[in-house]
Amino acid sequence: MLSDLGEEVTMGVVGARRGNRAVQRATEWLKEILEAKATEPELAFDWHVLASIQGGGDVKIRQKACTGAAAMPVAGFWVGGLGYDESLASRAKVLGTVTSSLPPELPRFLPLTVGTPIEVLQAVLLGVDVLELTYPAQTAHQGIALTFSCDMPADAEEGDVASVLSALLPPPEPETPEAAGAVPMPALPAREVLQLQLRSPECREDFHSIMPGSPVSQYCRAYLCHLLDVRELLGTMLLTQHNLDMYVRLFDAIRQHIAKGTLGRFASWFL
Repeated sequence: MLSDLGEEVTMGVVGARRGNRAVQRATEWLKEILEAKATEPELAFDWHVLASIQGGGDVKIRQKACTGAAAMPVAGFWVGGLGYDESLASRAKVLGTVTSSLPPELPRFLPLTVGTPIEVLQAVLLGVDVLELTYPAQTAHQGIALTFSCDMPADAEEGDVASVLSALLPPPEPETPEAAGAVPMPALPAREVLQLQLRSPECREDFHSIMPGSPVSQYCRAYLCHLLDVRELLGTMLLTQHNLDMYVRLFDAIRQHIAKGTLGRFASWFL
């Protein structure tokens, strides 16, 4: 029997006491699971344990959690407390601290309550390997079809990649305390991406597909608009299929650019 289950502490929770308690509970639960895995006969099969990394927005507590979890015989790490209503800038600071404090050979898993493409790119740039998100289905339920492109042109201008990506990455450490307040904060990108609201009046008599290459291209925008208007479940199902396909394309592009060493340039172009 497992006791004292883990405690999810978001970045909005202030106070080191709550963060330390979450880390302690996560550690105790992890030890109990690992002991059961090693001793219980009914658990003698091939399965993996991920260590929960808690600590809220306190980077020192997060580092403490990473040190303790890395010393355990785990298969990877689950970064908790992120993906709620924190800003991308504050998330970058904590996520960058966590990923840099964990062994690089083990996977890092990040659950996000939304998970827009911008959030996905930030997580991957900071070293996250696996994400859990709801954005494709969530937007479909809102009558929205994602229409962004993942095909970066070969002749796309490189531009100032570092400047564009600075909005998603942790700020550099100031050389002196006096310089800390002199560094201007980068403009944060909007979390929304190119999309089409199928419930809009413009779609009622639009007989084109959502976009070329869509897996539901046999259905026009007008028909999808009608399905949504009459609350026919098929409309949401078709939009979910389309949006999931868009995310498959996004992750395919990310993997390809990681292999080529051009992820930073791709993310800058996408933004």
